[in-house]
Amino acid sequence: MRAQQHFGHVLRHERDKLARTQRVIADMCELDRSYIADLERGVVNPSLVTILSVAKALELTPGQLMDKVDAAIRGDREYQREQKRPRRGPKNQDDDAQESEL
Repeated sequence: MRAQQHFGHVLRHERDKLARTQRVIADMCELDRSYIADLERGVVNPSLVTILSVAKALELTPGQLMDKVDAAIRGDREYQREQKRPRRGPKNQDDDAQESEL
């Protein structure tokens, strides 16, 4: 896996943790939503300016963001455990109905 693919995985994971859409991140970074999608798929390399704005939109410092990317590249076990944690997105009504049936 290439470095930009790891960056994309981290971007997607951190965005999901904040329950933000690609559109919200794109608007915060003054980028097009399709460019955020391209970043997440790892098909484009982010510029330094993009890394700085994405980090801010994800409520991270650029160093924290790149540390997460570095950990993903190295296969850091803690990063991998963090990836497996459940997402904290908004629940829909179907989820509530399933939980009440249990």
